[in-house]
Amino acid sequence: MNFFVSEEALGGEGLSRRALRAEIAALTDKLDAEEERRDALLADLRRTERAIERFQSLLADLGADA
Repeated sequence: MNFFVSEEALGGEGLSRRALRAEIAALTDKLDAEEERRDALLADLRRTERAIERFQSLLADLGADA
């Protein structure tokens, strides 16, 4: 199976199936790492938003007591 019409489509370099699979695996690993990083950042954001809500609630309670 030929994945590319010519080597020119690859910038002059032909890649074997093994090289293509290795490149795809590396990109997949990178994507997985980025997704994990995104999930961690979203979890941090949710914790921060909850802390802000608690702080705002405390401030509102202090304002009501005054």
